[in-house]
Amino acid sequence: MQPFNSEKISSSNGHIQRKDKNWRTEYIENLKSCINLGEKFKTLLGPKSFDKLFTSEENEIIITNDGATAIQYYINENDMTKLFIELSQSMDDLIGDGTTSVIILTSEILKESLQLFFEGIHPIQIIKSLNLINNWIEQHLIEFQVIKINPLEYNNRDFALQLVKTTLNSKCTSMVIPNLSNIIVDAMIASKGNKKLIQVIKSGYISGSITFKGSTNELTQCLKSCQLFDSNFIHENDLNLSLQKPKIAILTFDLEFTKTTELSNNNTIDSQQIDRILKEEDNYLKTIVVQLKKLGVQCLLVMENISNGVGYGISEKAKYWLYRSKIHALKPLKKSDTLLISDMFNIRPISSVNELKELTTNEKKNQYVKEIEYIKTIHISDQIYVSLGQTEEQFKDLPYSVIILSSPTFISIEEMERAYNDAIRVLEHFFKKPYLVPGGGACETSLSAFITLQLELNNLTSLDKIVLNSFCKVLESIPNILSNQSFNTLQNNTISTPTILVNELKNIYYKKLRNKELSNYDGIFIPTNNKQQITLSNICDMKEKGVLELFDSKLSQIQLALQTAQQLLKICQIIPLSK
Repeated sequence: MQPFNSEKISSSNGHIQRKDKNWRTEYIENLKSCINLGEKFKTLLGPKSFDKLFTSEENEIIITNDGATAIQYYINENDMTKLFIELSQSMDDLIGDGTTSVIILTSEILKESLQLFFEGIHPIQIIKSLNLINNWIEQHLIEFQVIKINPLEYNNRDFALQLVKTTLNSKCTSMVIPNLSNIIVDAMIASKGNKKLIQVIKSGYISGSITFKGSTNELTQCLKSCQLFDSNFIHENDLNLSLQKPKIAILTFDLEFTKTTELSNNNTIDSQQIDRILKEEDNYLKTIVVQLKKLGVQCLLVMENISNGVGYGISEKAKYWLYRSKIHALKPLKKSDTLLISDMFNIRPISSVNELKELTTNEKKNQYVKEIEYIKTIHISDQIYVSLGQTEEQFKDLPYSVIILSSPTFISIEEMERAYNDAIRVLEHFFKKPYLVPGGGACETSLSAFITLQLELNNLTSLDKIVLNSFCKVLESIPNILSNQSFNTLQNNTISTPTILVNELKNIYYKKLRNKELSNYDGIFIPTNNKQQITLSNICDMKEKGVLELFDSKLSQIQLALQTAQQLLKICQIIPLSK
């Protein structure tokens, strides 16, 4: 196949015509814009990454080193770079991590492809050659790098912990609150991998207020077998109450007497009618409360009737009879909260007065009245919550827990929430598909060595070999970036350049693949201590060092980057749509 001549193009009648210079210029400018964007993201990669600070005309400030967040705030110099937003969003939706890596890999593919374009290789040829490695990527990682474990086994907890630490190691939150990884892992293991059973409370947000009042990082914690609700007890004497082993019931109808049609239809009423109505109200509410008392209810939960107003559901007269009967009650709860409590304690709500009256047998009663571990008020910063705790058996059936995030500033707690979301989504994916791979550039370097070996073993064209060799450079860019972070902070290194370190790692993998030996998960370990020298001894087993990533994350990073780059390489011009 003849190399692509970027200055000429064949016409339909066979004559050679000069290529449109503007087409070539725009094509190069579009790719360079994407490449430049990827260059800016290199400082966001790895354990020694930096943060980006974004400001707006409205004086809004965003500080982050999360790729998916950062890409949304970059001003798009070129419409082609908008596809990077979709790329990072796809990666974020798929796994919740790896957004920075996928952007860097895509831009590196475009950079190498642009160089090949300058050397006369047609973009379509580049795309076709890159298609050859689609099957190699997954095949190699599964056979050579995957670590499969059971995350619910206690002795495998460390793997889950190291996965979260690798996910968070570049985030400022993990440095300020080093115990955050343990907190998230404990909650996720307790919930058996179901993040829906984990409630997140951001300390400092006061109910009914737009202000934020920060608190200390030390308040960040995990509370197991409970849920917190933005409520309190209805009686003043109960405001700091703690009930142990109380029996609870849920009402989804109002503890409010409905006025008779006679009252609403008459313009005037006499005192006898008023007395009769008040007596009816007394009897109605008293009957309900007495029945609740017979059922052994010690604390009542009522769903608010939002159609009549926020917090509506228990009348003053009902509060009186509940107080007289020594039945505690919470302020009316949101519908979502009552459904959660129903699910949490496997308790059926009572939907009407008639249904309440029918609870005469123990069998029926046990479905509607349940004993729980406790109900108590707790203070988080200046906010009051009611905590409902599960018994040991209830926790076994549905293990609920709460993570409280606490930080002194609004910006830091927002960043902490983003870090939590990244970690919890990675863990959720891990529990569904518990396959890990080593970090530290191990997968990229071993895949580069694998492709190099395949180029020797397979009968490929010279153009295919040129393109695939350039893709090897793309893969090696990840360990090169990681190594550069330490080289930039050290003097008198025993290794002159990061490239020597990466080449040595590639040689190790090449020999193992050539000799069909098993992998020992070697990667480049980046020390957190800036005074530590970088030597060949930094090439070590990432599994032993606890530097681990999700297999699906790593596979998706490489495959999405490859597919996106191929798509971008086919776009020659940007044409505005006509209105």
